[in-house]
Amino acid sequence: MLMSLAVTRLFYGFLENHESGFLPPKRRNGAFAVFVIIVSSIFIFNYWATYEDVTLTEALNIEKEPLISVHAYINQGPGQSIVLDDERFLKELNEVFDNYKVKKINPKEWQTKDSRVGIAFNGQRSDDGNVFFYIEEDRVQIHSIYYDVINDPIDIGYIESLVERYKDNIREQEGRKF
Repeated sequence: MLMSLAVTRLFYGFLENHESGFLPPKRRNGAFAVFVIIVSSIFIFNYWATYEDVTLTEALNIEKEPLISVHAYINQGPGQSIVLDDERFLKELNEVFDNYKVKKINPKEWQTKDSRVGIAFNGQRSDDGNVFFYIEEDRVQIHSIYYDVINDPIDIGYIESLVERYKDNIREQEGRKF
């Protein structure tokens, strides 16, 4: 908002300095008012657009920047993490995430709810970036952005079983290597 005001003030100064000979004061003020309305509208639209309903896949930006591996933390205990880089797992996880709609919420709303058991993930992207996300039944945290799940509670048990199934596949493959 402050940036918007600063830009409009600079624009008004430009109009005042360069266009004072060409534009009468009423037109200059009118042009300034139109510019303020346009800049404010763009700011308001961008702000409201961040709070619309999106799928969990869209919130994680998986379509534009796909994950190449996921470090899953089950039960938050020591030794309870596993790195999964199987393409079938990532595709199936993406399909699960695509079923849930989320809506961005204020961090204060996140803090007022009781914390429940969830699963933490650290996803590795192909461009050496990563995304940390924590999933509970009715809410999701992606980095420091918080979301409420709108359509259904997330089936944490299914996601845990999915991770366990692919974890077992990894152990079987490692057993065959030796």
